[in-house]
Parts: sequence; structure tokens; C-alpha cells
Amino acid sequence: MNNKNYNVLIVESSCVIYNGLFEILSKKFKNFHFTRCFELAELDKNYLINNIDIVIINFSSVCNQNKLFRNLKKDNDKVKWIAFINSVYDVKDLELFDSFILISDIEEKIINTLNKTIEQANFSNQPLESKQDNLSVREIEVLRLLVAGFSAKEIAEKLFLSIHTVVTHKKNISQKTGIKSVAGLTVFAILNNIVDPEKYG
Repeated sequence: MNNKNYNVLIVESSCVIYNGLFEILSKKFKNFHFTRCFELAELDKNYLINNIDIVIINFSSVCNQNKLFRNLKKDNDKVKWIAFINSVYDVKDLELFDSFILISDIEEKIINTLNKTIEQANFSNQPLESKQDNLSVREIEVLRLLVAGFSAKEIAEKLFLSIHTVVTHKKNISQKTGIKSVAGLTVFAILNNIVDPEKYG
């Protein structure tokens, strides 16, 4: 990681969640300067978004203020937006974010997500680095069927592969994306335009 300083805003009303994220990130990223606000409306009202590089925001706080969030994102196109997901969510809204953190993520996964966000902020103005390019055509096919709910046996039958080959593809997908759960892979597939979010709404 480079020595550049980053201004990170955490939008979270829960002290437990905020303190947990702060503890994990401040321990690993010494070059992060943290700011906190409690709700999305504060960003617009108090201009807290100025000079912010990364926003980690509770996904539930965006659900009922979709228009405000879209406007903030449009007006601050260089900011990287990370959703923190700790409740039931509408996957269609996840495409608004550059990345996501699940409440079930282990510390290593959270740190990895932030590292990728930093890399993308440094090297391009595009959304968070997509690992779709690292997946083979066959792996993408397997991923689509996997998030659609098909079992390894069913995927093997549909793609005319052995179950062993499908299992190997699944392992490769998990290794390349750093995601093991089907729920996490579903979010990944949506964010990277591998599947149609309308089908998972």
C-alpha cells in the first residue's frame, strides 16, 4: 500500500458497527483519516462529502433515499462508495456502489476490499476493479448458473461437464474473487454486470 493519505467517511448510526469498522480499518490503514456521520441526509446538508475519498455507508440508510444518494454520487463522481450490508437488501440497488462489505465478512476480507478500492482510486476513475476479466468464459458460465441457484450436478448437466470439473471451476471462482458464499458471489456478479439485477430483485 502507498503512503498517500485517504479521507474515509463512515455513514453509520450504530456505535457498535461504527466502532467495529473503525477498529479494523484504523489498525491496518495508518494513512486513513476517519470522519463519521449518522445518516445520508447529513452529507447533503453539511457538505461532509467535500475532500472525501471513500465512503462506507450502511446500505439500509440508502434504501429509502435512493434519489438523494444518486444525486450525491453524481455530484461526487471521484468518491468510492462502499455499501455495508447488515440486513435484507434489494440486489438491484447494489449496482449503485463500487463495492460492498457484508456483516459476515472476516477481517481479512474487509481489508482486502479496502485495498482494492484504494488501488482503483489510484489508477483509474472507473468503478471498483472488476475481476470479471480474470475469470474464464467457462467460469463466468458456471458463476451465472451458481447464483441462479443450480447445484453442481445441475450445472454439470447443463454445460456437459463432469461434477469434478464444475467443483474445480467453483473453487477457482472463489479464489479469484475472494468470495466463498453464494450470496457474496451473487452481489459480485451483479456489480460486475455478469447477471441481470432485475432477475434478483
